[in-house]
Amino acid sequence: MNIVYGSYTGNGVDNRSITGIGFTPELVIIKGDTTQHAVFKTTSLSGDNTLPLAQSAGAFADGIQSLDSDGFTLGTNATVNSNSVTYYWIAVRAASDGDFKEGTYTGDGVDNRNITGIGFQPSIVVIKANSVAIGRMRDSSDTLEQTHMLNDNYLTENEIQALQTDGFQVGTSTGVNGNGTAYYWFAFRADTGEITINSYNGNGTDDRDITGIGFVPDMVWIFNAFDGDIYPGADAILKTSSMAGDSTFLFANSSSVTNRIQALQTDGFQVGTDQDANSSLGTYHYLAFENLPAGTTTSTSTSTTTSSST
Repeated sequence: MNIVYGSYTGNGVDNRSITGIGFTPELVIIKGDTTQHAVFKTTSLSGDNTLPLAQSAGAFADGIQSLDSDGFTLGTNATVNSNSVTYYWIAVRAASDGDFKEGTYTGDGVDNRNITGIGFQPSIVVIKANSVAIGRMRDSSDTLEQTHMLNDNYLTENEIQALQTDGFQVGTSTGVNGNGTAYYWFAFRADTGEITINSYNGNGTDDRDITGIGFVPDMVWIFNAFDGDIYPGADAILKTSSMAGDSTFLFANSSSVTNRIQALQTDGFQVGTDQDANSSLGTYHYLAFENLPAGTTTSTSTSTTTSSST
């Protein structure tokens, strides 16, 4: 897998090319430092179509218009290219190690439906309906039928019910399997030195260091594992190495915030006291990613990173 990060300043010009990433991406996620939702495009999401991750809305045009040989092309939609707004992007492709996959399926409303053919057992699956449904996420730290919402981030059931040997299983929720609805998904497999998935119990202590991930992360996502009836309102958050200082983004429509993921460190990251990252009431799941540009892969059998031709 190759995964890189960057930023640009919007200029409001249509058909704008962002280049220099080193490969043709299969997934691009963009979040502006403004009150707009994080959005994404995969190879399976054809044409001039982009989907929001944490908004109850379907695909729209004039966002991420295409995925190109060395980057991607933008339209003028405010989620990706308002004049003078700073935008942060994540670009991913599978490469030769087979640790990333994206795809699509049409919902049928049938319970315990298996989506197969990924080629590995995923550690993370994200699903977004092309309809009025918020994106869902499940990681290998989740138990039973637990699934995270990508806005206020409480746990739900009957959604992504299991991560399986060659795919994942969905229930009957319209968020993942409404009859006749198109769904777009992407999945990662965690390998040593590439992606670390773990959890910690919040303690409300400021400047708290979460360590032991095994590398310097270039991106961290945090999702709480609270029951929505007990503690609603904590958001899913992310920070990349392109974001300076004590700055964190919500997947939802907000400008950058502070006191969440305060820093990316040598063997982990630092959190503040906000409920999105470190409330004493519950548990948080985190996904930590290393920067893997074109030409770099991670061995699945050792803890070392090796270079190879891709």
